[in-house]
Amino acid sequence: MKKKILSIILVVALCVTFAPNVAASTTVSGTSVSLSTLTAVITGSGDLYCWGNNTSGQLGIGNNEGSGSTPVKVLSNVTSVTTDNINVAAITENGDLYCWGGNEFGQVGNGESGRFVKQTSPVKVLSKVASVTMENGTITAITTSGDLYSWGRNSYGQVGNGKGGKDECQTTPVKVLSNVESFMMDEYRMSKVTTLAITTNGDLYAWGYNEYGQVGNGKSGTDEYQTTPVKVLSNVASLTANDGPAAAITTNGDLYCWGINLFGQVGNGSSRNNQTTPVKVLSNVVSVTTSSTTTAITTNGDLYCWGYTEIGQVGNGKEGYAQDSQTTPVKVLSNVVSVTSSITNTAAITTNGDLYCWGENGSGQIGNGVTKIQTTPVKVLSNVASFSTDNGSTAAAITTNGDLYCWGSNIEGQVGNGKSNGVETGAFIDENQTTPVKVLSNVISSIINGDVTASVTKNGDLYCWGYNYGYQVGNGLRTRQVTPVKVLTGIRVPSAAPFEPAITATPNDSKVLVDGENVSFDAYTIAGNNYFKLRDLAYILNGGAKQFSVSWDGANNAISLQSGQSYTAVGGEMAKKGATAVTPIASTSKIILDGKTVSLTAYTIAGNNYYKLRDVGSAFDFNVSWNGAVQTIEIDSASSYTLD
Repeated sequence: MKKKILSIILVVALCVTFAPNVAASTTVSGTSVSLSTLTAVITGSGDLYCWGNNTSGQLGIGNNEGSGSTPVKVLSNVTSVTTDNINVAAITENGDLYCWGGNEFGQVGNGESGRFVKQTSPVKVLSKVASVTMENGTITAITTSGDLYSWGRNSYGQVGNGKGGKDECQTTPVKVLSNVESFMMDEYRMSKVTTLAITTNGDLYAWGYNEYGQVGNGKSGTDEYQTTPVKVLSNVASLTANDGPAAAITTNGDLYCWGINLFGQVGNGSSRNNQTTPVKVLSNVVSVTTSSTTTAITTNGDLYCWGYTEIGQVGNGKEGYAQDSQTTPVKVLSNVVSVTSSITNTAAITTNGDLYCWGENGSGQIGNGVTKIQTTPVKVLSNVASFSTDNGSTAAAITTNGDLYCWGSNIEGQVGNGKSNGVETGAFIDENQTTPVKVLSNVISSIINGDVTASVTKNGDLYCWGYNYGYQVGNGLRTRQVTPVKVLTGIRVPSAAPFEPAITATPNDSKVLVDGENVSFDAYTIAGNNYFKLRDLAYILNGGAKQFSVSWDGANNAISLQSGQSYTAVGGEMAKKGATAVTPIASTSKIILDGKTVSLTAYTIAGNNYYKLRDVGSAFDFNVSWNGAVQTIEIDSASSYTLD
């Protein structure tokens, strides 16, 4: 959850194919599109359009009459929007937060509340807001200075203002915590919300509903809740919680879990006994998801799963009830970059873009052509960039070339293949899609919610389809839409289409031996490969048989490498190691080795280029190997390069 912001300095780097890998979220939610019983979309010019359900005034058009069957402009200069079934919150370019919709619990933040109180047009409630989240009547926002404000429903202390109770609500924003970097709200049951926040120094605070120990303060019980923030963990880098236990990854990669553990989803070796304080479950973790099943990707790309496995969602080849739960992490797949889990299903994308799915399959949502439970990962599609699902029943995947494939439950035509499970002729027709079917091209994002699917294409066109009896599709009709229909143009799109799985560069903490001597490099691991600065390697190998020079060839606008020549230090070699994970950028620097252009895989991090160690070892003919027994990268300049 921590977001780290990543000239061209002439420094290159190297990598190895065995150490840490990185994870990315498989669920691509278009940041310009929000789906619930209404649809909200931001255009490239910042205009916010809404359509669909309006019973609580959530369209923002000044009334709560009927529904909006086509897009209507509500607000200008909008940068982000979030919705639930009865409320909308939007942040403008200058950081103003506007809210509108139902206001029974004061969640609009305008000082009013009541069962029949509606805010039917946008009202400004806070300034200098960076992000906002809403969960069943409670809204929380962080300002640009890191102050966390909360308001709305407070039945279980989830606002964090020291109060709580059945009819308790906060009708205006109240400051709860300072120096907050990120936060999330997790709803276990109707209105039973727990709030968790990470401060800039890595402290994790929690408050709110605590029946299962999810606050992490050592308490639990049906009437137990925490009304003010309580610190539960230190040195936290990221956090997640989603219909399962809370999970936090520390700055050194340790995974801690706590909370609901009916099916072993905490991973502490037990089940049915809730975990009321954080417990360490796994090391070297880069990402985690939680639900009835918990999943974690380690730095080397191994995917571990544990928890409820009644319908095979753990992926360990088993299915059964609570007594057959997987109570400790079990490895189910290698070379994974991203994973998505729901209550019933799990899906993962590997480094080469293969999509694997497993778990419940009654609607064909696995995509393997049958409707039988899948207890181990099965490959469903290749060249996949992103994956999304609606509680596991319907699935959508975007390939690296922008093709959108959908499959699974098709009750309302949300697959988009021209069919549905509706009673069209007086009899129920089973039209589930059991294999991926292409439904749209040039897609950069897709989301599914409530049997409605929405996708944005590379040129900014918004297509919607599926359930439409509340006019959510936005095509002016009130019948299910079984194929994609263009609803709006000029939608805001990212500057670069996410046609490749998002990746992260994590600092490499593996021991490195060069000709038997321990050397500390400033190195990162990206998608399972280790990357080192080329000048660092040239500096260390200088004077030996495999020495080489590094210089800039201005005539060819390239980095020039000469094997056998001594290296001249320019300053900055062997810099201090990076301490945090960052987002790398693929490098296109031209490399000329001994007068010939060569191809070396590279990424740019903070202005420095880092190259794959095995690529460089092959180019200069020195050996690179991995000693798994002592977790060490070994560089041997006296030996020729060999491919493992």
